[in-house]
Amino acid sequence: MINKKKNQKMLWWHKWGGLFFTFFLLMFCISGIILNHRKAFSSVDIPRSILPKAYHYDHWNLGAIKGGFQLNNDSVLFFGSNGIGLYSSKTESYIPFNRGLKTGADNRIIINIIKAGNNAVIACANFDIYQLDVKKNQWVSLSKHLPTDERLTDIANEGNNLIVQTRSHLYVASYPFTRFKQVTIKAPNDEKIENSLFRTIWTLHSGELFGLIGKLFVDLLGVLVIILCITGLIITFYPKLISLNRKKPNRVQKCRTGFKLAMRWHNKIGVTMLVFLLILAITGTFLRPPLLIPIVRVKHSPIPFTTQYTSNTWNDKLRTIRYDNVNKQWLIYTSEGFFQLKSLNESPKRLGSAPPVSFMGVTVLEQQDTNKWIIGSFSGLFEWNTQTGAIQDLYTGEPLHSVSVNGIPTFTNSVAGYYKPKDKEAIVFDYRRGAENTNMEPTFIRMPKSFHQARISLWNVALETHVGRIYTFLPQIIVMLFIFLSGMFLISVLISGYVVYRKIHKKKSN
Repeated sequence: MINKKKNQKMLWWHKWGGLFFTFFLLMFCISGIILNHRKAFSSVDIPRSILPKAYHYDHWNLGAIKGGFQLNNDSVLFFGSNGIGLYSSKTESYIPFNRGLKTGADNRIIINIIKAGNNAVIACANFDIYQLDVKKNQWVSLSKHLPTDERLTDIANEGNNLIVQTRSHLYVASYPFTRFKQVTIKAPNDEKIENSLFRTIWTLHSGELFGLIGKLFVDLLGVLVIILCITGLIITFYPKLISLNRKKPNRVQKCRTGFKLAMRWHNKIGVTMLVFLLILAITGTFLRPPLLIPIVRVKHSPIPFTTQYTSNTWNDKLRTIRYDNVNKQWLIYTSEGFFQLKSLNESPKRLGSAPPVSFMGVTVLEQQDTNKWIIGSFSGLFEWNTQTGAIQDLYTGEPLHSVSVNGIPTFTNSVAGYYKPKDKEAIVFDYRRGAENTNMEPTFIRMPKSFHQARISLWNVALETHVGRIYTFLPQIIVMLFIFLSGMFLISVLISGYVVYRKIHKKKSN
């Protein structure tokens, strides 16, 4: 009798718990498939106006501006998540300057703009690099000369050379930038660079750990979960349809046939793919707090027979690169921290004392003078002396003790961008509050009306949906724990379904 009641509770939970979770599960699957193929969806976007207010631009927030490039004495090119804009100090006007850039909001997320050899102005987007044609006032793509499809992370210059950085390699070319040579940064001499457990779980969850085949398999799992949701709905509601149509034999027969077919496929998919679905749910649960916290700093050796197992120490680890014009050396930020190297052909050396940087990465890296740099991320804004290791919090003005590990996002000062006009106060672009100074006082020009009609990439909407931030109608604590709660919920629904199936199957066998 006790076992019977327990089985009934399991059945009830699997049925009604699964029904309650169906909408969110469908959103997980659809958004996950989109996230797995960013470049394929890069030209697809939607208006921000149809999304919750938290996704509307207001006073240059949401990374609208990441930085500025002084084009001439009275003109600045500002760049960020909404492309490039030309600001004139004479007229105090701001106009879009995206002519020649690929369409699609994701293609117009600009990472950096620099001046390279022969005074060429170069812009770097997620998947493309562009050179400014001054005569035609438009951008010309140089991507056809770049021998890689990997996502770009930054650009820099040294003398006449342009350096394009991807997540794994550097590509170097001289003017006119038609022939790029791949450079693989050497491993450090004095330490072993290992892989982040967080990144490993992330790539296992997406399938990227096993390359394209792994990603396609996870896509297949997403499709199968969608089928489980649809068949689950049929199993739940078809008995009611049969009851309503009991006086119509033909309809009853069709409903019964559909019910049996749905039940067969629901059980077959659920049982056959149970292990893979559990792995998918468990790995996803570890990608956000609270389970993220204990693994975020754990390292391990590369796993054989995966994309981690490569001779390139910096595979998928490069994020930001700058050339120190004063000390004639390179400063690079990686997922493993900050490193210096004298030339691109030498082994880098870790800078042990560095400001805290959110695990989402550096957003600001600018040299101020001989040894001082401005470092910004979602962990705040700091001035850093790379020689002495001295660190100062630019919001509080207080010195900070040396930090050598990744910082946790504070969300108090989530720095998304920075611009220092000549002989004027610096402008900090906070992700939530927008343009301000370090006293958190609003500043900068008024945001054009065109930003209110801005669009957001489908990929970014999928990301916000997948992590639960888009459900702004939920309490904040639920949104923060959305991934953890969803993972636990899905695991319980999967296990309860399997237990019920085994009990019924065993009963039928007997």
